Amino acid sequence: MIHDVGNRILNQAEQKFGKLAISGVIRWIAIFQIAVWALSLISPGLLKQLDFYHAEIFQGQVWRIFSWVFMSYPGNPLFALFRLFILWFISDALEGCWGVFRTNVYVVAMIAGISAICLLPQLNGAGLYMTEFFFLALFMTFAAALPNQIISLFGVIPIKAKWLGIADAAFIISMVMREPALLPMAIVGLIPFVLVFAPIFFSGAKNRGETAVRRAKFQQKMAPGDSFHYCYICGKTENEDPHLEFRVAADGEEYCVDHLPKKAD
Repeated sequence: MIHDVGNRILNQAEQKFGKLAISGVIRWIAIFQIAVWALSLISPGLLKQLDFYHAEIFQGQVWRIFSWVFMSYPGNPLFALFRLFILWFISDALEGCWGVFRTNVYVVAMIAGISAICLLPQLNGAGLYMTEFFFLALFMTFAAALPNQIISLFGVIPIKAKWLGIADAAFIISMVMREPALLPMAIVGLIPFVLVFAPIFFSGAKNRGETAVRRAKFQQKMAPGDSFHYCYICGKTENEDPHLEFRVAADGEEYCVDHLPKKAD
């Protein structure tokens, strides 16, 4: 029910504000990240100008509220290009799945939540942690939205997105265990993820449980050796020949393919 209400609100918001959505918003974030990475090699002090420092924010440097999302670890160019590729891929996947407006809402909600909770004193200057968490949470989102999407890990190993999403979740847990002060950020930053996917997960689990119960009841009703299929002519069942095929004819009776009437459906 909550999920349906949220969808209605988003539909109404999209009708009013859909034109304001930025197409490829995650792509733009990726482009700015690679640009900041390159510039930080020339001017290492650039990252300090983008970091989430409380005092500077309250002194009027309001860009720091969101500029942390463009930060990137200086160093290995392969790592920077790999992150660019992944974010580019996630951008196309989520916009193809949700549309431009909903992707914008999701990304803005994540950034706003992380920024708000990082005003806590223990998270002062945590810009690189914030960026890392943002990246991991985005990939988890992609993996939950398209769990069976095949990704070529390192360009060689094919693996489903859901397994990489689980690995991302494990990495977030390990990150919080190493730095317990990051726990509030992890909790608040994943609120959009929980709001979108928790109803879907619970609904799927409920349906799987109901299916398992129905299957168990059916199997209990069947005595050992009972068959599901039975040929009206020869009396053969699938227990006698597991490879034998059966069809229901126009007269409502079931026949094996060897005795199927010519006018059967």
